[in-house]
Amino acid sequence: MQAELLSKYNIASEWMVIVFLLLFFILAWVRNEYPKRYARLIKSFVSQQSMFQIMREELVYSHRASIALTLVFVLSASIFLTLTGMFFGYSWSFNPEKYMQFFIWVGFIMSVYLFRWIISGLLAFLLHDSIYIRTHLFLISINNKVIGLVLLPLSLLAAYLSVDIGEKIIYLGLFTWASILFYRIIREIFLSKEFKIPQLYFILYLCAFEISPIIIGLKLGEILNK
Repeated sequence: MQAELLSKYNIASEWMVIVFLLLFFILAWVRNEYPKRYARLIKSFVSQQSMFQIMREELVYSHRASIALTLVFVLSASIFLTLTGMFFGYSWSFNPEKYMQFFIWVGFIMSVYLFRWIISGLLAFLLHDSIYIRTHLFLISINNKVIGLVLLPLSLLAAYLSVDIGEKIIYLGLFTWASILFYRIIREIFLSKEFKIPQLYFILYLCAFEISPIIIGLKLGEILNK
């Protein structure tokens, strides 16, 4: 009897177990140590009043819970983008080398974060208007945290369920990510009107900080999966 090579049932690789365990550990730590702050951060996603209330507190960005949830976003988004490339990329290889793509996505997302913060800090210094910039950055931070929390279970299901079901989950994740991004842009429009920001500046911001990272990310995904 000749051995027959069976096709892989799901798309998961061994290294993904470590990433998922780390993500759930971080999330469990935040939920256990800072339950009230966790709930308020999530509430500020839909409530502008709650968002401004949190912003009046200290340690908005440097609080350990905020840093931990930002890390959840970076890791969740990176593994989701890696899975997306494995499903829809030019290469359908399930080899372990895909973990390198995960680290490249981590570096790319963190670079976008750092670039945005540096430019926003310079604008706040030049325009002498730190309130709007601070509110804008906090709005981005809240939305990214929600994206990370949503992508975590979706990535887990996409990795360990069958390939056919995983493909549908990836589509759901992409749609959800785009919907949250669109929701944030709508909130940004109302915020810019509240702070009386010229619409031309807002359009330039969208091109520089929202559309450009997406185009660069798509090109990076194309390069990684050739």
